[in-house]
Amino acid sequence: MSIALRKEERQILETMVKFANLKKIESTAQIEEMFAKLTGDGFQIIEPENVDAYKNDQALLRERLTTITRGDTERKQVAKQIRSFLREKVHPHVDFVQSRFIYTYDVDGVEAACALGIAFLLDETRGLTSRFTQCGNPECGKFHLNLDAKGRPLKHCRNEKCKKAVERMQAAVRAKRYRAKRRRSE
Repeated sequence: MSIALRKEERQILETMVKFANLKKIESTAQIEEMFAKLTGDGFQIIEPENVDAYKNDQALLRERLTTITRGDTERKQVAKQIRSFLREKVHPHVDFVQSRFIYTYDVDGVEAACALGIAFLLDETRGLTSRFTQCGNPECGKFHLNLDAKGRPLKHCRNEKCKKAVERMQAAVRAKRYRAKRRRSE
């Protein structure tokens, strides 16, 4: 069983995480193709030589997502950051399709699609923030969103390098706690 999301909402979330985790942005077309299925007619295409604009969007997204993984107080800061941006750049529409009342969204660009994904992530009624993590390996930092209702969110990527790095860090923390506890009891 998976979290109750509409297909479009799931696509926005998955694309946002994919964009955040993208190692290298090669071209504007690469990013626009990634987001093409999510957007309406007002989607802003940028000049092919302006790859840095998408690199900046990605850096801002990574910063916000990292902040979200830190806790409730930080999540509120991110919510404040995106609130007015959402009002300007995301255009919701209501519809009644197949006996269901639904919202659809037109977004103006990549940053707007990412802001909408962040809004879905922060929406407490969806319960997604507890399903969202960042790899504990500082050399990796990939984001993971578990949209399956079963299982725990990942603490690291599913590879040996990240797993071992996280285990080493956890062992160091346990050893530090043990030494501190021993000193207190002496």
